[in-house]
Amino acid sequence: MKKLFLALAVIFLLAGCNQNPDNNKDRDDDENTGGGSLDAQFLKGASADNAVILRDNGDGTSTVTLSGWKTVFIPISEDERNHDLMSYKTMTLNYQSTEQFRISLFDNRGDNLKPPSSAGGEEWSQWDYIGGAGHNGRTEVNISPIDRENVKYIGITAGGDGAAVTIRGIRFSRDNYKIQWDAQFAWYIKQIEDSVNESSKITANEDGTYKIEFLSVNAAAKFPVGRMSAYNLSQYTEMVINGINCEEGFRAGIFNSRDENIKPGAAENDKWWSTGSSGFSGNRTFSLTGIPAAELADTSYVLISCVGSARKPLTIRGITFNGDARKQKINLGTRPVSIKVDVSSVIRNVTHCASGALYGLTGSLPADINALVKPLSPYVYTQPARSGSGTQHSMTADALTIANRLKDTGTLVQIRLADMLPGWPYNFPGMNSWLEKVGSFIDDKLTSGLDNFDGYEIWNETWDEAKYGISFYNFWKQTYDLIRSKDPGVDIIGPSSAYYSRDRIKSFLEFCIANNCVPDIICWHELGTLANVARNMRDYRDLEKELGLPELPISINEYGAGMDEREMEGCPGSHAAYVAKFERYKIDSANISWWFSPGTAGYLGSLLTDGTQKAGGWYFYQWYGEMSGSMVSVTPSNENSKTADGFACVDEEKKYVSVLFGGANDGLIDVTISNLPSWLTSNPLVKVEKVDWTNRTTVSPGTVIISEKRQATVNNSITISLTNCTDTSGYRILITQ
Repeated sequence: MKKLFLALAVIFLLAGCNQNPDNNKDRDDDENTGGGSLDAQFLKGASADNAVILRDNGDGTSTVTLSGWKTVFIPISEDERNHDLMSYKTMTLNYQSTEQFRISLFDNRGDNLKPPSSAGGEEWSQWDYIGGAGHNGRTEVNISPIDRENVKYIGITAGGDGAAVTIRGIRFSRDNYKIQWDAQFAWYIKQIEDSVNESSKITANEDGTYKIEFLSVNAAAKFPVGRMSAYNLSQYTEMVINGINCEEGFRAGIFNSRDENIKPGAAENDKWWSTGSSGFSGNRTFSLTGIPAAELADTSYVLISCVGSARKPLTIRGITFNGDARKQKINLGTRPVSIKVDVSSVIRNVTHCASGALYGLTGSLPADINALVKPLSPYVYTQPARSGSGTQHSMTADALTIANRLKDTGTLVQIRLADMLPGWPYNFPGMNSWLEKVGSFIDDKLTSGLDNFDGYEIWNETWDEAKYGISFYNFWKQTYDLIRSKDPGVDIIGPSSAYYSRDRIKSFLEFCIANNCVPDIICWHELGTLANVARNMRDYRDLEKELGLPELPISINEYGAGMDEREMEGCPGSHAAYVAKFERYKIDSANISWWFSPGTAGYLGSLLTDGTQKAGGWYFYQWYGEMSGSMVSVTPSNENSKTADGFACVDEEKKYVSVLFGGANDGLIDVTISNLPSWLTSNPLVKVEKVDWTNRTTVSPGTVIISEKRQATVNNSITISLTNCTDTSGYRILITQ
């Protein structure tokens, strides 16, 4: 079968790109696509299910093998988007092809930005056809009709049986501005090629296991060891392959950097460990005794070989040495994860700033506010100003209805004014009509008698000046002045950018300073990579200093993984690392995202499975809602990553310390809690709990106690080491008298 070969896999690789963005989703995709580590997410993206195989050609080109009728969406990174694509009229491809393929530019929802060229508006007419049999050279694509300001992806596809294309690069208007290659790309690709040789295929499963498929007789799968850990294997006496599930037997060998099997044995078969009979399920231990220490120190990889004639696939969870969980996740790059809590370093009072959700409630869901909402102690929910026919959302979820439902809970409602308009991007009706709608809503709000509002969010994400006939700044100023004149005591929130861009927010604030319309609360969305969240917070605070502004409250009224990880919405492990950063940088409010329109408004940001049943995330946020007293300092291994992170509180009156954490880890998380108060330094009771998570639609059985015992303190500190941790689970350590 013919294949589609295309380059620029580096951008796809580093962003964990989704092969099929859903055009019906109203949310932004990964807005910040910086470098990342080789992880299970990437391997999943490169699986056979998605018909994508990555390869470094060694000559400056890179290849993605894609079957017919498949499309790869290559995210344009933040650096590329900061380079103003509006100034360019053409996009130049340097490529070699055997047959035709198609290319176009897409926005953050996966919508094709190229206007249809046919009268009927057929989808195929929104693509540019490129190439021809045996063509080798450059082609320029006219992008002037496209709204380049909103470009987030380059999409490449081929129909039928596919085509063969290798692309060296993409640049704009013949200048030197080119989609950038990452310096680490070749190393990542080398890891893939070393891990999966031509006779086998490895796929990362949703549950953290790895599926090995053997493609030929005597096939073998190679797992690098030396490059994935700083540990010297000479200190270990046994190797364990964890979580084996096989229908046929297989064998394992351990090899040095010279590709020599280092297990002692006179015959070749003696140099391999056998798993025994078929149908085995569980862990298998192999002794390293007898292997010279120098050889173990030079260990390069573990080879798992097929011995069954049917070559049936098998599954493993990982490889450990002497039970050391630090080495369990064979493809993640294993480093110990540490979380350090300083109970004496107070950040602020507990606010539960990140416990709300975008469109978390409707007029009927969740039905039981007392049982399903109050235990979470939510601070703010963001809801549409109006809902129903002729607006953005058909369900009854308008701000006044929800504020009334929440009036006895202490929870505030942030009002999204833009949702009064239909369509996405919004169908803006003109300034006069817009101001009439805003004024009418304010009148209704003022006469409602309700006062549990966080403020007015003037706009949401995309602005099309050419289409709307007015600049965003002019729009902002007129709307701001109207709100100030009619409801002067309520906060105004903006600009609510789809992602953080220093240049855009700086330009916006400079205008606001000059025109006396600075928002009371600054707002943007964090729907991209978790690794950029802390950087963005720090950068924004530096920007305020540069502009001479006081620290404004920050609202991140949409947070969570981007489109490539949207199924993680409501996941305790993923969200723990977000909340940790929001608490550390003292943001005012944050809302869990809302990807799964139109059916799940009222699910508290996927904390509920159907509006009534609790998913695993609900229990984690209940722990969060139980926090009281003061938030204290927590330092993770690396806050500029997806690595596990946490947040903690101390309550002097109730006499307890609570630490919540979760996120990417290699099986072991060490938590050190120091400077405990005097009333907890004498053999306190330490309870360690977890809540597991399958997916956002699976009802959770609840939390599980891992251990509960009294533990002596050392220099007013306690260290708890957790093993067999997963990326998706959330954890709590509760210390009481």
